Amino acid sequence: MLTPRSSEGRAARAARRVGCPVALVLHGIWRTQLSMKKIERALHAAGYEVVNRSYPSLRAPLPEIAARLAESLDHYRERPMFVVTHSMGGLVAREYLGRFRPANAKRLVMIAPPNQGAWLADRLNAHRRLGPAYRMLFGRNAAHLLPSAAKRAAIPRCEFGVIAGGTGRSRGYAGYLPGDNDGTVLVSETHLDGESDFLLLPRRHTFIMNASETIDAVLRFFESGRF
Repeated sequence: MLTPRSSEGRAARAARRVGCPVALVLHGIWRTQLSMKKIERALHAAGYEVVNRSYPSLRAPLPEIAARLAESLDHYRERPMFVVTHSMGGLVAREYLGRFRPANAKRLVMIAPPNQGAWLADRLNAHRRLGPAYRMLFGRNAAHLLPSAAKRAAIPRCEFGVIAGGTGRSRGYAGYLPGDNDGTVLVSETHLDGESDFLLLPRRHTFIMNASETIDAVLRFFESGRF
């Protein structure tokens, strides 16, 4: 178990020697690695060596982020790798897995991903007065949250599952969004062709990755390919 902070470095080096699996953790837009700390701790406790680093979600385009990931993960290529993402991190994972096709990638879990783009982003981008502000706030990756761009991202070749937040009813947490939603992304927008499994949880977008049932589901999927 790698929970004590003071022993993480030694434990990680020992884990590399015995070849434990690697878990890549990718946060969402406007966030940092700190937002994924709870998942990181759970993965450490389950025996994974966790790679959880911040990336420039606003400043760098997805191909550049994916290239940086590929370079930083090169020395793990001989070990099985599992990936968990939140929100736009799912698009980053799709870009990385699609462009570089790492042979050691085993399973991927995307939490609340805008796999079909985001209805809200699309409307804000098209708005005459709000559009410029939206593009300024979300930087270079604003366009990747639009349906036309998100749908073009690669389909992962490894097994992958999707966890979405929603109420399970016709109306979601945000009444101004059409259909069930987590307050930011529609449930229908999280799906991706080829998904091995899908799980709907009564959680909102911002903190769904910290819910205990989400983390338990991630661990089950990493183990079995099912939620």
